[in-house]
Amino acid sequence: MKEYLGDSVYAMTDDVDGIILTTENGKSTDPSNIIYLEPNVIEALLNFLERVS
Repeated sequence: MKEYLGDSVYAMTDDVDGIILTTENGKSTDPSNIIYLEPNVIEALLNFLERVS
């Protein structure tokens, strides 16, 4: 199930261990993006957030 994070960004888990981020404004004609975060990228992102927070 998609969860709204804010700023038109949604997150959901995949069938493995990753996270899928999507951007959408709710209109089919608006641009959208999909970013697949594998476990090692999730770890790198968490490390980054820890360093900058």
